[in-house]
Amino acid sequence: MTSNPTLYAAFLAPKTIDEYTKDMMVVGQEIEDVGNAALYDAVLGPAGLGMEILYLNRSEGERIGVQERMPEEGVKGKGVVRLLYRP
Repeated sequence: MTSNPTLYAAFLAPKTIDEYTKDMMVVGQEIEDVGNAALYDAVLGPAGLGMEILYLNRSEGERIGVQERMPEEGVKGKGVVRLLYRP
């Protein structure tokens, strides 16, 4: 976020990027969609990795559904980092 503030600043208003990133450093704080995008843009994408956010809820079935995938078409190559979202 700090390396490309014009891309993320509008999504964080009324907070500044510095305020948002400081808040994210607190243990137990959940990352939001804009933080997920920044993680992918700055770290995972350049490394050739994809990202999936799995949504664990109490719906019936034995499978965990993929809530979000970056990039949307998936990744061919090094692998995928999977993050578990539990409401």
